[in-house]
Amino acid sequence: GAVVVAASTTLFGVPWSGAALVWLGGVALPAAVATLVRRFADRRLPHNVFVYVFVVAYFGALAASVSISLAGTALAFALFDTPAAQAFGDWLVVLATLAFGEALLTGMFATLAVVYRPHWIATFDARRHGLRP
Repeated sequence: GAVVVAASTTLFGVPWSGAALVWLGGVALPAAVATLVRRFADRRLPHNVFVYVFVVAYFGALAASVSISLAGTALAFALFDTPAAQAFGDWLVVLATLAFGEALLTGMFATLAVVYRPHWIATFDARRHGLRP
């Protein structure tokens, strides 16, 4: 994530003073949200493939996508004097559509990886989730 923020800051001419804030809102926050969803699922829910795919992959991606969008909208409202109607108005409809698409693709890719290449996913333990004896 830090490499992407550095590259986009350099390529698009964004001031380096905002790179840390972009990294916090665009990299650290969604990673923390997805990690919290995974830890909740590991502690509180049954350990099976269905729970992993739908809660960790699908809902985790949905929550991370919503968190990054809401953080960006709140920052635009707070730091750049964007009117509330513009910052929160039409964007919330777009946010739901984008978050659903992100969650759907992540869930589908996670399903394929869990079934065919479970060792590719670092947070998935095939024995613990009932795929391998």
